Amino acid sequence: MQIKFLRNLAFLVFLNLLIKPFWIFGIDRTVQNMTGNEEYGLYFAMFNFSFLFQMFLDFGIVNFNNRRISQNETLLETYLPNILSIKILLGFIYLLVTFAIALISGLDDRALHFLFFMTINQFLISMILYLRSNISALQYFVTDSILSVLDKFIMILICGSLLWLPLLNKEFQIEYFIYAQTIALVFTLMIVLIVVQWKATRPKLKFDFQFAVQLLRQTFPFALLGVLMSIYHRIDVVMIERMLGKEGDEQAGIYAQGFRLLDAANMFGFLFASLLLPLFARMLSEKKNIEDLLALSFKTIIVFAVSIAVVCFFYRQPIMEMLYHSNENRTADIFGILIFSFISICIMYVFGSLLTAHSSMKQLNRIALSGVVINITLNYFLITEYKAMGAAIATLITQSIVALAHIVIAKKIFSLQSNRKLLMNILLFVIAVLIITYSTTLLHMDWKFNFIAAGCASVLTAILLGLIQRKQITDLWKRTNGIDS
Repeated sequence: MQIKFLRNLAFLVFLNLLIKPFWIFGIDRTVQNMTGNEEYGLYFAMFNFSFLFQMFLDFGIVNFNNRRISQNETLLETYLPNILSIKILLGFIYLLVTFAIALISGLDDRALHFLFFMTINQFLISMILYLRSNISALQYFVTDSILSVLDKFIMILICGSLLWLPLLNKEFQIEYFIYAQTIALVFTLMIVLIVVQWKATRPKLKFDFQFAVQLLRQTFPFALLGVLMSIYHRIDVVMIERMLGKEGDEQAGIYAQGFRLLDAANMFGFLFASLLLPLFARMLSEKKNIEDLLALSFKTIIVFAVSIAVVCFFYRQPIMEMLYHSNENRTADIFGILIFSFISICIMYVFGSLLTAHSSMKQLNRIALSGVVINITLNYFLITEYKAMGAAIATLITQSIVALAHIVIAKKIFSLQSNRKLLMNILLFVIAVLIITYSTTLLHMDWKFNFIAAGCASVLTAILLGLIQRKQITDLWKRTNGIDS
């Protein structure tokens, strides 16, 4: 089991490293450079707007379905036809709610045109994720890993052709980027449907009102958490575009430049959390002590987060100059603020996974609601004064407060004791990384070499302080498969 798990994990990480960074930096970044901040800013604002009402698309069904089918595969015959019907109904509700709010917000015709395709794309993504949840629940992990990057692979082929083939790349428009995503998602959905039929059962439609009510009642707390988190993660760009008038699209584009690397880094934090959630859930169900695992996961991810944040902050200017063709100075400052929120986000991945495994949904929803209120309030005042920079500051403050709340609630629920030695080593690590990285900026060498040197020195420092220990990480993999160390 351990070898099988490690092989599947390695395959998943390999595919993500192969496909998604190329999508983010090869395609997405190139599109912004070619279309300009104003055009891309409108796209990015509508993209984030389409996220705000995802509660009506998923309603926590994917996680619920994955867990239930994993426990009892025979439920698939009943769940699949009913949930497919429910998902389609939720899609219509999502479309109506999103466009009702969009019209009230006063979006112009072009923005509504963009938003229409964004909502279609979100619906397609939601259907793909649901169907994939059945495949992963049946433990076809390699198949699911391939399907997880299939849409991005198809988008790379389509957009790459439009961007780089001499006959097609002369007048690239942002609309092409949106349409390419829709086409790729349609093809992906068709392929996933075929795989579900091959691996599990033929997808059918059947609507049972009683089943729907019972399902949505059980998944509502997860749905509410999802929508609240989407709001305080995504509302900033929408507020930039809405509050700043004619300048809104350009400022949203500038913000998107700084946000892109944070989004890329979050991908790896999410993979880490996907390991922790089932592990915490199993240990809690077996009434095992989770403090050792919590300390191990916390110090591992904090080393990763602090190293990335500090090194990227000191080299923010050359990084932005390498990636973009305009607004490098403003983007670099915004990125420098945003990247520090990655530390808080990683902390939430650890403690949020623990609280979710414990089913502490009431506490998690209260924290998320507080995050929404804080973020919208800060954005309202800071965007007016500081524009995209204000939104970055609001994001950093919000994520920091929310991360602290996760720690406080987890400590209260699980009666966690403060590990002073661990906290002292982390503090020493942070100070050492700051000094080391700053010192590398004084070297008269190519910044890329200095960047890599600072990263390697950070990892070495973590090893010397005992924050990274090979045996402990090996034990983590073993326990994930229920194998005693």
